[in-house]
Formats: sequence, structure tokens, C-alpha cells
Amino acid sequence: MQSGTSLHHLFIIILVECQPENPLRLWDQFKSKICDDLDRRIQHTPSFNLPHPTDDDIYDYGLWLMQDSLAKQGKTLAEFDLPSPSRDWIVTRPNRLLEAQRVPDHVHEELRLKAQGMSERMNRDQHNAFTTISNSIVNGLGHLFFLNGPGGTGKTFVYTTTAHHVRAEGGVILCVASSGIAAILLPKGATAHSTFKIPVANIHGESVCSITVQSDRAELIRQALAIIWDEVPMQHRWCAEAVDRTCRDIRRNLPGGDRPFGGLTVVFGGDFRQCLPVIQKGKREDIVGACLTCSRLWSSVTILHLKQNMRLGQSEEDQRFATWLLDVGDGKNLPEDGNIALPPEMKVPGSLEDLISATYPDISRYQNDNYFQSRTILSTRNDDVDDINQKILHQFPGQEKTFWACDSIKESEGNGETAYTPEYLSTLSFPGVPLSRFKVKMNAPVMLLRNLDPEHGLCNGTRLRIISATKWVLHARILSGEHAGKMAFLPRITLHYSDGLPFTLSRLQFPVRLAFSMTINKSQGQSVWFVGIDLRSPVFTHGQLYVALSRATSSSRVKVLLPQEEAGTVTKNVVYKEALLT
Repeated sequence: MQSGTSLHHLFIIILVECQPENPLRLWDQFKSKICDDLDRRIQHTPSFNLPHPTDDDIYDYGLWLMQDSLAKQGKTLAEFDLPSPSRDWIVTRPNRLLEAQRVPDHVHEELRLKAQGMSERMNRDQHNAFTTISNSIVNGLGHLFFLNGPGGTGKTFVYTTTAHHVRAEGGVILCVASSGIAAILLPKGATAHSTFKIPVANIHGESVCSITVQSDRAELIRQALAIIWDEVPMQHRWCAEAVDRTCRDIRRNLPGGDRPFGGLTVVFGGDFRQCLPVIQKGKREDIVGACLTCSRLWSSVTILHLKQNMRLGQSEEDQRFATWLLDVGDGKNLPEDGNIALPPEMKVPGSLEDLISATYPDISRYQNDNYFQSRTILSTRNDDVDDINQKILHQFPGQEKTFWACDSIKESEGNGETAYTPEYLSTLSFPGVPLSRFKVKMNAPVMLLRNLDPEHGLCNGTRLRIISATKWVLHARILSGEHAGKMAFLPRITLHYSDGLPFTLSRLQFPVRLAFSMTINKSQGQSVWFVGIDLRSPVFTHGQLYVALSRATSSSRVKVLLPQEEAGTVTKNVVYKEALLT
């Protein structure tokens, strides 16, 4: 990636996330660097007819590109007091959202052949799902499906083949997922919240999405033939219901507009054995009640099953492991106390240091990207994750740097004035919020905590490797997903947290945490070669043990640390059987 392109993406993130005091001055100061590769682009674009662009031409084109990037996030240059480009750099101004979902005509045949080749490699269950879904899309039947299968059964393969098939014929299909890390695995994927503008805060049973009927986004939904929505079990059913109401409203004048999702074919997907929606202080019945299976939409859903695990090997041992994993996820033969025995070979005898050594051998030496792509340690508690990360960082080679956050608070109404010292605020640690004191070494892996630029691989859950660090910007290389190997700049941004607090905490910090270890919930949607699981504190909610054990591709590469007082291999398993598909 050219440095100008990287700086362009960084500047957009700064505008959207960092509330700069004077964006125009920032632009004037760095526009020559942001636009340093645009002269060649202008010269080699025949329709521009500018073989010798001036500096003014180059900067004007840079502003136009920024305007285009901001429009994808529902922003404009005017909101940041930046000038509009004086030249229209395209002859006609299309719906940018619609154009982004379509593929050029000359790519249609390539996609058609790719979809055909992928369909020929499908197993029986995959091919049945693909043909059933395609029939609904091609014939405008507007059916709803749920593609049900444990991790490794090839759901993403079916999604991708379906998307290629639709786009090869010039159609529009929207591929979304409930998390950023799952979205980047889909072709032209994005999060459901960003695509449909689902309310983030205060969503309720009658919510609608923030899309006006006359907007470009509404036209995108009118033009679409289908929606693919992966990892839906982890999302509250109100999200799907809000999208349904919005699609019906936008498509009300189209054939089938009064049907679910305005007549669109919708393919939900996931595995209800995995983690379910997170409900703050919710009871079991609250969590189950938030699932899509409890929605009014579920009666219209046809379930398509994928059963063959394509991720695990085909040896007899691997097949036994696959069957055992399903039994864990289904809570089969689970006694009332919820305890199950793990295979003895998974247990790590000894301490946390032994688990670290088993998962990260030779961590004190320099390791390549593949080393970090292929392994992680999972734990149930954020505090334990932080402790593990610090222990491994201590062993990691290089000089440690510390970056302190700037913490501030806004008092809740009615609480009066309370003095909270900076020292106290710096001790606060919450899920999804970076630590106030961020310790790191160069080449250490980190995880992004915010959807900064999903189109270019910067999603909540993306793992990166720190290349260099200054006071205000991290330079990192992406480790995961289709953007692996690409470079990115990460500025400090302000993140807010208020759940359960008498105030709102605002923390200005790099939106990352160390990623030698992560919580089990955060690992959902990620696959690694080696996984260590810290179960000194047992799992506490549905699906956690199943998710942790199924991150690796073989039982021989799963190592588990149990409490020291546990002489055997017994641990807790939590399964809400009423949430499972029968």
C-alpha cells in the first residue's frame, strides 16, 4: 500500500473518531503527503484528460476521494469545515453504496466460473443449501433461511458461492455479519449495524433503522435481491426485527413488499451451540428470549443443515473429536452439576507458565507473522486475559513502551459532584475499552477494539502486529483475514463507557489491547492452529466451552489449564438446551 493511501485512511479515521480541533489546518499541513500518489492516478485515468496535473488538481482530487470515503460512513466534508472539491471527478455521480456492491461487467464471467467451480466442490448438504437458496433468489420467492452448522462445516463457503452466483448475473446481494471479524470473511462483507444503521443504544422491540426512504442506502435495499447475515445467534432478535420493519417500509411499493424483509431472500446463519446475545445482568430466560428463535420472524424460517466438518481432518481420531465437540455443544449426557471430563491428553499439568510454554514455545525469540496467526490463549475473565498478556509480554523480546491514556468523566444527572482522581480512573478496566496504561513491545500482537475501517480490514477483533509506535499513532501490520499483510495507521481515539457506572468514562487511547490472549467470547469466529484454554475460572454461560474447544483444528493441538486442586480433567459446561435447534 502506498504511503499516501495509508495516510488517507488514517485521516478519515481521525476525522470520524478523533474530533480534531481544526481539520482544515490538519489537511493543509499534510495534504502533500496524503496525496503523494495521486498525480500518477490522475495521469493514468484517460477520462480525466489531465496528462500534467497541477498541485491544485491533485489536492482537489484528494478532497473528492475523502468526500467519497466519508459518504460511506454517512459523513460529509462540510461537517468538518473542509472545502468541497471544485471539480466533479466522475461524469455521472452514481449511488456509491450501490456501485460498491456491484462488480464490473468484465468480471461477471470470472465470477460465474468461480461460482460454478465452488459449487462442484460442495458436499451434499452444502449443494442442497446452495441450490435451495439460489432458487429463492432467482425466482424472487423471498424465502427466509437459517444455515445451521457448527464451525468448520463450510457455511462461509456456501455464502461466498451464493454471492458470486448473484453478482455474476449483475445482481446485488448484501453480505453482513454480527461481528466485524466475521464480516471480513464475506465477499464485500460489512457488519449488520453499519449496513442497515441498526440502533446501537436503546434498541427495543419496535425499533427501526436510521435509513430514510429517499436515501442512497434505501435505494441499495430496493435494488438488492438477497441478504446473507452470518453469526446471527449472537445478536439480539430486535436487530433482525428492526431490519425487517425497515425493509418492508422501503420496499412497500415493490412486489412482495408486504412480506418479511420486503420480499428479499434472507439467509441467516450460525450455530446456536455458540455464545448467545449478551444481556447485561440478564438471567437465563432473558438470554434465550433474545435469540432469533424467539422472534415472530422464526415461523417463516426454513432451516438448512450442514453436518460434515470440513475444517478438521478426516482421520478416525479427528472424526471422534468432531462428534465429541457436538456432544459438548449439545450438552449431551450432561449431569445436573454441569461437570464434564475433558480428554486427559488436553490437560496441561502445572501452572499458567506451562500453558504459555505449550501454546507459545520459544516466545522469547523473534517469531514471524504465521506464528501469531496460528495460536492464542483463551480465558473466561478479562482480568485473567490481561494477566496472561502481561506475563507473555514480559517474556517477549524487545524494549517495553508504555502509553498512558487521558481519562475524563461526565457525571450522570442527579449524582452531584464527586471527585474521582486520575489515579483511580486509570485503574478502571472494562470490556471493549483499552487499558489506561498500555504496555507494548515492537512486533507484539494486538487486537483492535473498534470498527475503524472495515472495508480495509480494520474491524473490532482484527489482530495486528505493532511495527512502530509514536505518542499519537501506531503503525501496524494486519495479521488476520483477507487483508493480512497490509499496513495500517491507528490513531488514539476517545472511547466511552458508562454501563453500571455513576458517570460516563471517556478514555483517549489507542483502541487496541495485547492479543497473546483473548476472552472466549472474543474468539468466536476465529480459527487457529494451536489453542491454550485457561479454565482456572470455569465457563459461566451458554456455549463458552464449546466455542473454546472448537477454535483449533485438532484435539492434539488443544491444551487446557485447570485449577490446581483439580486432580482429574473435570470442568464446568453450561448449555441452555432450550436455545438449541432440534
